[in-house]
Amino acid sequence: MKAAGAEGIALQGDIRDPSFCRLVVDETIDTWGRIDILVNNASVQYPQNDLSMIKEEQLVQTFSVNVFGMFYLKQAALKYMKKGSCIINTTSVTAFRGSGHQVDYAATKGAIVGFIRSLALQLAKKGGNIMA
Repeated sequence: MKAAGAEGIALQGDIRDPSFCRLVVDETIDTWGRIDILVNNASVQYPQNDLSMIKEEQLVQTFSVNVFGMFYLKQAALKYMKKGSCIINTTSVTAFRGSGHQVDYAATKGAIVGFIRSLALQLAKKGGNIMA
């Protein structure tokens, strides 16, 4: 990264853990003093062709990484984001068309769409200008 003129920090952890998400934000603030862009791109998927094969552990893991981690990072970061800051979330076409072999994954991607649309309305109501 440095050869390309960019800087970064590498943190190993689990975004399913709210305390790790707070650590990520705290380290970012300690290093650069601000957050201009928050990118949520973490995701897992475990294809299953039969709904009965999706066990509780898989369902919790998929939602915890794909959705809960996104909530935790935003909760930690929003207080540092100023007017003009930007939130970028990745989702998937499966949010709209579904997927016969990724039922739980598609459900998380639909949840992301609803979450970010709702957060954008909430931020706009508060007079914020964060692009979501």
